[in-house]
Amino acid sequence: MKILLLTHFFGKGGSSSLALQIQNQIQRAGYFAPIIATTRSPDAISADVDYLFETPCPTKSKVIQAILNGIERHAPEVVYSISGTLEMDALRFVNIPRARHFSSLECHEHVDIKRLFLQAAPYFDAVTANTPDVLDVLKSLAPQARFATATFPYAFPADSLRHFNREKPAVPSRSPLQICYVGRFDTFQKRTQWLPEIMKKLASGPVPVEWHFYGDGPSRAPIEHEVGEIFPRVTARFHGWVSQSDLTRLLAQHDLFFLCSRWEGLPIAMVEAMLSGVACLVPDTCAGAGYALDSGGGWLYTATSAQSCVEKLQTILSNRVGLSRAGLAAQAAASHKFVGEVPAKQTAECIDMITSLPFNGLFDSMSNYRPLSSVSPMKKIVSRVLHHFSKSRSV
Repeated sequence: MKILLLTHFFGKGGSSSLALQIQNQIQRAGYFAPIIATTRSPDAISADVDYLFETPCPTKSKVIQAILNGIERHAPEVVYSISGTLEMDALRFVNIPRARHFSSLECHEHVDIKRLFLQAAPYFDAVTANTPDVLDVLKSLAPQARFATATFPYAFPADSLRHFNREKPAVPSRSPLQICYVGRFDTFQKRTQWLPEIMKKLASGPVPVEWHFYGDGPSRAPIEHEVGEIFPRVTARFHGWVSQSDLTRLLAQHDLFFLCSRWEGLPIAMVEAMLSGVACLVPDTCAGAGYALDSGGGWLYTATSAQSCVEKLQTILSNRVGLSRAGLAAQAAASHKFVGEVPAKQTAECIDMITSLPFNGLFDSMSNYRPLSSVSPMKKIVSRVLHHFSKSRSV
């Protein structure tokens, strides 16, 4: 049986790591799972991918037609869309069983995933997510929809735990607390432009802190320069992307995993930090983080500004004992939810669902193609007005 996976690109990033894990799990179960990626990435993490475009294509209908041509060329029994809004929209025009995975509930001035979901839901034969709480949200949005649901989790094999440094050293009461950031550097989703202000305000407080940044991206160079003007190298270290083995070894040396993103799926680096005994502080817009932390191990917060991040960090860092206990709780929670029996059962049930999926019979013709509405008309108008105002002020 062939299950064709669709993703919008295949490089360093959460959606690509997830697609690769899903492919591995499906093929380990005895099925063939090739991947179509709409756009080639310069940092591709696998060469065995069918790329449709070398650079992003600006025409939505052309992208969807290319995806449909790719599906016809591969002739699968099931199409499983892992990421990308156009890769979701393409399912409307497929007349075989279709599944869609949701890693995040992204919502901003350009995309509202819940809005897109409501328009596309009638064409889904199945819906999956990394965590069951995300599925609960989606099912509540479309209670009359007929799609099946299952959790396709991050699943670490039990023997992988030996790669994590699970023995955390005691933290002397006066030594600096270690905060790590793992992810891409960009100013839209990750809001890394907030970091210098956050670091500067924390440095003026009573708790000594050292920062470690793992990752790269378009905003890294200016942020590293700005931070370097304020802090000595020992206080803020930019490591770039490191190998997976090095990251799992290094994570336990930190006390807190921190993000200030506008939205996220459940970051796999966060789960790895939890497995290493590191407490986590992430925005409440991280889909699935509530499930990961619902039995302890960290905190969700509302990240509306750099100042809101500082205030939450100051509260947490002022209680070293509480931070240490949260790290132990993180390790216990992640070991239960993402290693061993629980994720293995979720994965098996998900694969069983996908491989026995019936087609609901509903599909459209590309001759009737109309793009899905990404955001409400009012939000689009407000976004354009704000964009025009910001451009006029910069002139």
